[in-house]
Amino acid sequence: PIISWIQEFIKERRKVMMNLRLSYFNTSSSQFLLDIFRLFGRYRKEGGDVNIYWYYPDDDPDLPDEINDFMSEAKITIITIPEKEKNKIQLNFPKNLGCLSYL
Repeated sequence: PIISWIQEFIKERRKVMMNLRLSYFNTSSSQFLLDIFRLFGRYRKEGGDVNIYWYYPDDDPDLPDEINDFMSEAKITIITIPEKEKNKIQLNFPKNLGCLSYL
């Protein structure tokens, strides 16, 4: 259902900000994430405004590489933020922003 919701949401040409904080994902959820990222990648290519922020545990040295794989496969930028840096970053949320958070 979330893929359908996203498809309807982006038809409205709204700005999208997706915040993720996942410490573990399996093969099935990885494919699901890739589907979402590809959808946002196509939306961005068509001129949509998409920002994806992925907060990751400081003690997981492999996760940034996995996120890079997602970016390569989906052709979209994902901003990676180590947990220890999250309080140093200020994000400004414009009005009419669609925000998906998996925190």
